[in-house]
Amino acid sequence: MSALDYFISEMSNKDFSWQEQAACRGANTDMFFLEEDQTKINQKKLVATRELCGGCPVSEECLDFALKYGVSGYWGNTTEHERSKLRKQLNIQAIPMYLTYN
Repeated sequence: MSALDYFISEMSNKDFSWQEQAACRGANTDMFFLEEDQTKINQKKLVATRELCGGCPVSEECLDFALKYGVSGYWGNTTEHERSKLRKQLNIQAIPMYLTYN
């Protein structure tokens, strides 16, 4: 099975309806991605995203998704770095959410 076939089969069987209840639904997606060498901007973004995610009714589902799949940005009230640590602690191998082509 090719990587593309695997990706399509993996995603087609999932229920993403939980995302409709997410506190971030409709939010500007820029807030979920940190800027390289922009400490002050990143601190403001983290405060805003932690506040938004902290009250989200589906933060557990979001974190489960983010741990299982190699997503970028802020998900489930965690940064990429925090999820990397969690994956190591929980022995989780993330499935990439992107495809590479040779």
